[in-house]
Amino acid sequence: MFTQHGNKSRIVKNIVHEAVKLKDNVLIFVHSIPTLNFLNSVLKHKKHRIYNLTGGTPMKDRQADIDRFNKESGAIYLISSKVPSQSLR
Repeated sequence: MFTQHGNKSRIVKNIVHEAVKLKDNVLIFVHSIPTLNFLNSVLKHKKHRIYNLTGGTPMKDRQADIDRFNKESGAIYLISSKVPSQSLR
């Protein structure tokens, strides 16, 4: 499964694994939505708590998701680099 996405996906998976062991939250900025979706499925398969922020995330849900993420430990936030900056204010 990882062969089609290369070594970067393996590195991300290893970093996430170590960070979650330390109960650190992880922000992962992804340029392409297919890669974000791939990482989402791989990390959910490992039972990690995942949040996603893409251009398709409704504005009304964004701040609540950010607040939940900030209150957790060992959570992962996958963020598309294509999200308009005003949504994060």
